[in-house]
Amino acid sequence: MRNYTKLLSVAKNGIVRAKDLTALKVSRDYLKYAVQDGIIEKVAHGIYIEKNGCKDQLFLFQIKNSRLIFSCFTSAYLLDMTTRDSEKI
Repeated sequence: MRNYTKLLSVAKNGIVRAKDLTALKVSRDYLKYAVQDGIIEKVAHGIYIEKNGCKDQLFLFQIKNSRLIFSCFTSAYLLDMTTRDSEKI
């Protein structure tokens, strides 16, 4: 079994980004091996989530699009001003 402590220490809110590993000079091969061993799963290009992590679609969408601005019903939902979740992202 491989040691994934450094990989999981980079995880923020259960999400591992490939560019964070590159900044620490950790080989991206660890991501491939962690996916094969079932430690993390790939969600999008360069974005991985821990196997037991929460898959918050709005949070993942915001990570993929750094200039994203939530408006209308989505922002009201995030501010607990409504209980109705938006149907489309």
